[in-house]
Formats: sequence, structure tokens, C-alpha cells
Amino acid sequence: MSASQTTRILELIAHLDPRLWELLYPHQPVLAAQVVRSAESDPETRLNPQPLPPRDLLRLAIHSTANSVAVTAVAVHAAGQNVQKVLQEVGDDWCTPVDGRLPWPRHWPAPPLSRFGPIDHDTLVAAVQAQAALAFQSYANGVADKQLSTGFAALADRLFKAAAEENTSDR
Repeated sequence: MSASQTTRILELIAHLDPRLWELLYPHQPVLAAQVVRSAESDPETRLNPQPLPPRDLLRLAIHSTANSVAVTAVAVHAAGQNVQKVLQEVGDDWCTPVDGRLPWPRHWPAPPLSRFGPIDHDTLVAAVQAQAALAFQSYANGVADKQLSTGFAALADRLFKAAAEENTSDR
């Protein structure tokens, strides 16, 4: 199944569970606004504010990084430079497992893996890659420029493939 088909299926499911929209469209501030609203509406949180849970921070970091990569790719393309090179580097970084560390685009700050407590490293890596893939597929679907759309779709497919391989490597 291609990234485009997977995204379309998730869009259909999102009509039943609106929380999926935040995974599909990271350029929309749905997640950040939802996290802030839920923290503000909880009286206990207002009295005793706590940092965001590590998994929420990770989702926000993935969204933020995907947005930054997309904005960078658009700027590079608008400047007449090779956008495929930028997207290839990001794919190389995000798809290459690094022992004990979360693979992450090297030009963007990565969240420290130690903050996520006892978790299966391979599963976390695959989940990060899958969420990033959904983000880039949403850009591929939403950008009118054919070259950018193709580049984002190729990166999404690559990330989906890496996530699937990472998730099945222990089986």
C-alpha cells in the first residue's frame, strides 16, 4: 500500500475519530491547541502546572520538524535550488537507525530518547517514522507544485517503508 493510499484510509477513519486529523495535517495547529486547551480546562493542572508528557512532546517535535522541513523545502525550491537534495538528506537521517538514539534530521534538534522511559526502541523509531511519513504525505497531497508534491510523496513513501521494516525487524 502506498503512502497516498494509507493517508486516504486514515482520512476516512478521521471522520469517525477527529483526533487523527492532527496526524494527517501537521501544518494545522490542532495538536498544540488541543494540548493547551486540555491543560487550561483542567482545574488541577491550573493549580499545579506540569510539563507536557514526553509522548506529547515527541508528537509536537515530529510535527514541528516536519513543518520546518517542508518550509525549508518550499524555500529551497522557490530559490531555484535542488529540493530533492534537501528531502533526500532528511530521508537519509530519519530512515537510518542509530544505535541508542532516535534517528532524526541532523539539521533540526532531536528530542532526547531518554525522556520516554522504558519503551521498545524499534517500536518508537517506527512510530516516529510513520508519523513523519503521514506529515509529508499531507504536504504531497496539498501542494500544487508537481516537483514539490513528488518530493514530499517520495519522502513519505520512504519513511513508511522504513517504519514497516523497523517494526518487523524483531519478528
